[in-house]
Amino acid sequence: MASTVHDVAKRAGVSVGTVSRFLNGHKLRMHNALKVEQAIRELDFTENLLAKGLKGNRSLTIAVLIPNLTGLFSFEIIKAIENVVEERGYSLVIGDYEYSPQRLCKKLENLGKRSVDGLILFPLSYGEECREILEEYGRRGVPVILMDDRIPDFQTDIIVGDQVTASFRAVEHLIHNGHRSIAVITGRKETNVTQERLTGGREAFRTYSIPEENLKIVWCDYTLAGAESAIKNLFETPTTPTGLYCTSYYITLGAVRALRALGISVPRDISLVGHDRFSATEVIEPQLTVVEFNLERHGQEAGDLMMRRLRGDQEGYPQEIKIQMKLSVGRSVAPHDDTGGEDSR
Repeated sequence: MASTVHDVAKRAGVSVGTVSRFLNGHKLRMHNALKVEQAIRELDFTENLLAKGLKGNRSLTIAVLIPNLTGLFSFEIIKAIENVVEERGYSLVIGDYEYSPQRLCKKLENLGKRSVDGLILFPLSYGEECREILEEYGRRGVPVILMDDRIPDFQTDIIVGDQVTASFRAVEHLIHNGHRSIAVITGRKETNVTQERLTGGREAFRTYSIPEENLKIVWCDYTLAGAESAIKNLFETPTTPTGLYCTSYYITLGAVRALRALGISVPRDISLVGHDRFSATEVIEPQLTVVEFNLERHGQEAGDLMMRRLRGDQEGYPQEIKIQMKLSVGRSVAPHDDTGGEDSR
C-alpha cells in the first residue's frame, strides 16, 4: 500500500501541515526539513504531482534555454540542475535558440504561454533584445536565473564562474615558466565572460610588470574551426608567441589541431594552457594544463537557488553566486628562457 502524507508526518515526528508545507516548497526549520526528507526517502513516498500542480496553479516545470544543443558545457550543468529539481517534483524543459536573439525572444514568449514556473537562461550576449520579455516573467512572479553572462540593465539572480581569477592564474602559470610573449585566443568580444577572462590576463601582466603589448589578443568565434583558422593566421605573422592561453574547450581543440597541422610541438615549440576538461581533452598528448569549471557545483547552485525562489524565499535578491574555478596543471607548459629565446630544458 502506498504511503500517505500522514505516514510521512508520523515517521518524521511532525504535523501533517508541516509535511504539506514542505511538499509545496515552503521554507521549514532546517531540522524539520531534514526529518521530512528522511521520512520521504525511508517510506519511498510519492505524491500526486498532477494534483499538486493543479491545486497550486503550477506546471511543475522549469525551462532551461541554452545557445545550442551541442554544448558540452551547458549539458554538464543541466544534469546537475535536474538532480536537484527532480527531488522536489519538478521537471526540466530544455530548448536552444541557435545563437539567435530573435529565436531566443520567440522561445521565451512560447514558454511564457506554457506557464513554466521558472527559467534558467544561458544568455551569452543575446539576452539584451529580449529584456522586456524577461521583465514580464518577473512581473508574473516567475524566477529567472542567468548562467555566467549578464544582461545589461536587467536585475536578476546569476550564477558565475570566477573568470577573472581563473584567467589570471592561467596567464600567471605561463609567466612563472618564463614566458613573456603570450597570445590569448578568445571570441565573442561583447560577452561578460570574454571581457572578464581578458581582464584576468591583463592583470597578470600588470602584476608581474610585463608590457601589456606582449599580451596578444587573437579573436575567433569560439568554434573549433574558427580557432584553427586563427592559430594558422597567428603563425603566419613575423613575431609569434611562446605561450598560448585558449579560453574555451573548442578553441583549445582547434588550437591543438592547428598546431599539429603546422608541425609545431607542444610544449617543445610552444606552451599551451587550455580550457575545460571533457573527453577529447583527456586523450590529448601531452596532458593539457587547463582551466576547469566546477560544472556540477554550477548546476547544484542554480537548482538550489531556483527552489528557494519558487518557495517564496527572496533573501539576497538579486543574488550573484560566484563559483571558484581551478587550474589543473598537466604537461603542456614548458620552461622558457626569454633571455636567449630558447627553452631552458
